Amino acid sequence: MSKFQIFRETALPGTLQPYALYIVAPTSKPNYIELYATNSTGTQAKRIIQDTDVQALIDASIAGLSSIEIVADIPARDALNQMHKPIPNCFLKLNRNHKRNNPQISNIQQTLS
Repeated sequence: MSKFQIFRETALPGTLQPYALYIVAPTSKPNYIELYATNSTGTQAKRIIQDTDVQALIDASIAGLSSIEIVADIPARDALNQMHKPIPNCFLKLNRNHKRNNPQISNIQQTLS
């Protein structure tokens, strides 16, 4: 049976141990850690997402937006929604009870269909 090992480092080492978890605390980033897990042979390490990964995901998701409109309240938001066309290929899963009991949701579903 293989032993699971945990290492605390300031950089990911060049030679990895099999079945290991590396907790890396880069000296350039105080109060920050990175986690890496190795495979059964120690030839590959996978890491959890980092702050730069999260920022890249945010940047990619808003890159296609041409503008963002901020309004003061719900009625103002609803007025904006009336002016704009629905987003194509948008799917809304509804419970039958919600559709039956809430005509607004029924209208949204018809608009998106």
